[in-house]
Amino acid sequence: MTNASIRKYRLFPEDESGAVTVDRVVLTAAVAGLSLVVLIPVLSTIESASNTANVTLQSASSQASETN
Repeated sequence: MTNASIRKYRLFPEDESGAVTVDRVVLTAAVAGLSLVVLIPVLSTIESASNTANVTLQSASSQASETN
């Protein structure tokens, strides 16, 4: 190995040029993970509410057609 290579390896732990990129990737992954944690319960609640609304509207429709 040449002296330049050895010097480069010794200075590598002190080099912070890619630290911002790593921080940004980790932060983006954390935001994506938290979004999924929040989104899954919200979607199941919306599905349940829409099913309830569907049943209510169908029963109201059938009652309205029986009275006419």
